[in-house]
Amino acid sequence: MECSYHFQDYIRPYWKGNQITNETLMFVPNEKGEIEPAPLLFSPTEVLSVRSYNLQTSYQEGKDYRIEDGKFVVLPGGSIPVWNRDEYYPPEYLPNQSFSCSLGNYIRYGEQDVFTRMQIAVTYRHEEKWCGVIPSFQGERLPKLMNKLKTNRRLNLVYYGDSITVGCNASGWNDFPIPPYMPIWTDLVTKLLEEAYQNHNINAVNTAVGGTNSKWGIDEMEERLLAYEPDLAMLAFGMNDHSLPAEDFKNQILEIIQKTRTKYPKTEFVLISTTLPNREAAGFFVNQEQYEAALADLVMNTPGTVLVPITSIHRYLLTKKRFLDMTGNNINHPNDFVVRAYAQAVGSVLVPSDLYPSET
Repeated sequence: MECSYHFQDYIRPYWKGNQITNETLMFVPNEKGEIEPAPLLFSPTEVLSVRSYNLQTSYQEGKDYRIEDGKFVVLPGGSIPVWNRDEYYPPEYLPNQSFSCSLGNYIRYGEQDVFTRMQIAVTYRHEEKWCGVIPSFQGERLPKLMNKLKTNRRLNLVYYGDSITVGCNASGWNDFPIPPYMPIWTDLVTKLLEEAYQNHNINAVNTAVGGTNSKWGIDEMEERLLAYEPDLAMLAFGMNDHSLPAEDFKNQILEIIQKTRTKYPKTEFVLISTTLPNREAAGFFVNQEQYEAALADLVMNTPGTVLVPITSIHRYLLTKKRFLDMTGNNINHPNDFVVRAYAQAVGSVLVPSDLYPSET
């Protein structure tokens, strides 16, 4: 059984083509004990495979599942994993395993494969169109980067952010690798840039740290950003800034840019808005949704910067799918399906269509 990821399939943007590879789902009974049909990103015209998240187990149509009105239905007596509702919504607090739930009582939390081992991966064809934001190539705003990429010159690239940029809960994350071993989004982006531009002089460094925010980014930038003499810095904060007003968040990101350019005037920046946390986990969803517009305003007034609208992409995904289907820890870490969206969106902003490997 094949249990590894395929770069070409995973880097192909969800908004292009007519096939979705290994879209994830997870099942929790409702209050009546029923397992409700799960929506997919698109209504499938043909299901090609249904497997466990690690791709090691296959499930059969008619025995384990069926597709009904475009949704995925788990069949009784089948092998697809389903949570016990009291395990997912524990009635009592479980130390290091739960948080207060906005619906009452508690909601389960966990790192490593607590949630992904309960998820499945669906590969299917479809005929629907993506109706959300589509990131466009913005290389003209990053002329120094484009010049180095196209001329095979050395490029110092620094990824700087929080736990999502660390790679927490991606299946290929070094701290807890599991099949299908998909690299963290920063490694996917570096590989994409190398292949698209045939430039193998990219010196990429990831200095992100879990639990951090943009204020930490200012405080630690001498050691974690400036020390690497960045030609390009990708800044991905916001999840842990949650209680900060949007204008203050924008100003702190701007301070990182200005202080960097005081020492390295030619540095260019990719600003990446954050995904959104679980609304059911009390206290986590605050101001994150406002930060993207603030970053867009910053970019509009700051040459040599671009915005990757991950918040808008995740918001659109959440109109089509449930949060639990795309989560790595059930609070604020994405699983592989959304980690891929990070790489796809950054890639779409930095690589033109004629060089994008999934389109050649």
